[in-house]
Amino acid sequence: MQIALVVFGPLELLNKSLQSSSASVSQMLEAVKTVKQEILSSRTDESFHCLFMATVQSAAELDLEPIVLPRQRKPPKRFTGTAVAHQHTSAEEYYRAIHYSFIMPPPVG
Repeated sequence: MQIALVVFGPLELLNKSLQSSSASVSQMLEAVKTVKQEILSSRTDESFHCLFMATVQSAAELDLEPIVLPRQRKPPKRFTGTAVAHQHTSAEEYYRAIHYSFIMPPPVG
């Protein structure tokens, strides 16, 4: 949920500003650029590490189960062939990949 807040927080503010009756089109376009930059700036290893550590700390303070690496399943041989399938080594690495794909999915086409 913390990862979602990084994206949906700024988008919610953008939504409010775009619905303003007093905003001009150029102000709206500028707001979109600003929010896009803010979201993309969170796509760094350092910002994710801070987010992940804050989440780990919150989980410990709330006496929740620690964040662990989910069970890694081997993909079928038809997808990997003779190559070794990629395995994440830590929970942070696993969730970083999800975070990056959530913020900026690969281009379609």
